[in-house]
Amino acid sequence: MSLILTLACNSQKDGYESEADVFTMVANGTIPPVNGAHNATGILKQLFRDYDKRLRPDYARRAIPITVSLGILSIGNIRTEDMEFTFDVYFRQIWKDTRLVFGSRDIALTLQQEALNEIWLPDTYFENAVKTFVHQETRTVVLYGDGLIIFSQRVTITATTLMNFRAYPMDTQVFRMDILSYGRDIKQLRYRGSNVQLINREMSEFMITKQSVEMDTKELFMGCFDVLTIKFTAVRRIGYYVIRIYLPCVLCTIVSWMAFWMDPAYIGDRSAIGITSLLTQIFLVGSISEAMPRVSYVNAADLFLIVSFSFTFLALFETAAVYRKAKSMCRTENVIPSQEEKKNDITNAESFESNQDESASSNGATAFRNHEKFSPHDDRLKVKLCTNFFGKMKGLDNQLDRIARGLFPVGYTVFITAYFLIFLIDL
Repeated sequence: MSLILTLACNSQKDGYESEADVFTMVANGTIPPVNGAHNATGILKQLFRDYDKRLRPDYARRAIPITVSLGILSIGNIRTEDMEFTFDVYFRQIWKDTRLVFGSRDIALTLQQEALNEIWLPDTYFENAVKTFVHQETRTVVLYGDGLIIFSQRVTITATTLMNFRAYPMDTQVFRMDILSYGRDIKQLRYRGSNVQLINREMSEFMITKQSVEMDTKELFMGCFDVLTIKFTAVRRIGYYVIRIYLPCVLCTIVSWMAFWMDPAYIGDRSAIGITSLLTQIFLVGSISEAMPRVSYVNAADLFLIVSFSFTFLALFETAAVYRKAKSMCRTENVIPSQEEKKNDITNAESFESNQDESASSNGATAFRNHEKFSPHDDRLKVKLCTNFFGKMKGLDNQLDRIARGLFPVGYTVFITAYFLIFLIDL
């Protein structure tokens, strides 16, 4: 059944009848001037006396070609979280109604408001519109003497379109409008687009790079319908995101590397730099996510933040590794005391034992302090060792810090270069 309907759609498309003069006239912008007719009231009474607005022109004989012309004032109010945007359009439809012939094209009648209720109008609608608002005061029909009709109105359309955010914020989006008849298939109405103009091309967030008009036949439940698709290809302006995302993120990552040039003994100061940079980048991730749709894939901005976050975390991890190495060396390095120090330890120990016996009955607290005073010199040597070790690191330069000073900047620079080359080439 699907194959039969498809063949039927194609065969009817081949038999499309158009009025080339109307199409050329609209495409060239040569709409004839509106010269008012004398005795307009009498003409209207005569025209609508036997006129049935419930039936389309040339009913049961041929499909009526309708030429569509659009003057788009602006594209705005783009909501990426809802994948919606707003069109403000001067929407014009042009066709011929042979039942309303009253002379030549040199004379015309202008109909508005209640008079429009007396004339047949096509049931054109915007398929991907979420909300459509018609400015009633702008609905106007110009009826020429040869039956040519120009129906114009201003429409504000909130439409939805499928957006791909994988390259955000260096992405390209396509804003589209699908125009077709609601209940009349290609046996009754045939659409064709002409003279689509975007009046205001300036947008705060996007830059229009291309516009196109496409015609297609769509197979629906009630038959085959002409679909006129207006597309505007837009590239997102990246300047805002360079200032709000990329530059702060790069600076935070570079600041975290300041720890590589600090004294390893100052573990608190080195850790504070890394933790502050991490928290700042987490805040950047939160601010970006608020304006983004809930998608299940990683976009370009997420990738940049994740890699920058990783570099900052690795810098903090390097600080911990350096301090861990210092503590480990402080515990394992063996310091052999001299013979004189050993004799002093034995003398101090014997003196400590005699003093402990003499003072045990008089003052226990004093004995405890004497014990601390004459205990082995391991703790004092340990403090001396740690002090000497950190001083040695400061003088000879720690190997981990020296490697990190070159590895981190080079690796991050390579990533940034590859990142922008890949996405900007695709753009």
